[in-house]
Amino acid sequence: MDVNLIMAMYKAIPAMRYLKDEAGDVLSRIVQLTKMTSGNLKVLTGSHGRTLIDEMRIGSSGCMPVAAFADLYAATWDLWHQGKHKEAMDMQGRTLLLLTEAGIYSGVEPFKYILYLRGVFKTYAARKVSTPGFAAAAKAASAGSGPGRPLDEAGKQSIKEVVDYLKPYFRP
Repeated sequence: MDVNLIMAMYKAIPAMRYLKDEAGDVLSRIVQLTKMTSGNLKVLTGSHGRTLIDEMRIGSSGCMPVAAFADLYAATWDLWHQGKHKEAMDMQGRTLLLLTEAGIYSGVEPFKYILYLRGVFKTYAARKVSTPGFAAAAKAASAGSGPGRPLDEAGKQSIKEVVDYLKPYFRP
């Protein structure tokens, strides 16, 4: 959706106060929408938090990234808003290391595997894509999450090594 459509919706829907934007040029839309609504429309992002530092610099109201390591993003957010920008960038670098490693593989399986390694789930099995509608939704949800390579034993080992490296930064 372009900014004009979002603004028309904002004006027509009294309860619309938040927008999760994660397609196209999110950074320019954060600035435009914040200015056009005098900050009354809170723009949150997604896209695995890849541009979180830039988003915070220009006034993003939040980020809704992948859940497998949301605590790392939260630490980046907290540090940034405490004025500890260098520490926030260091934390974002650590987070991007894990995101990059998981992003090599397709779909949600690498992210579920991280949750498994962290003790959240007893298994990392992912639902099989079995219907055309589910297949389309799964493909859309994992957009940008890898070129389609399945999570193999070597991938599990690589992800485990990064998770082990990041253990001191995970929140209990």
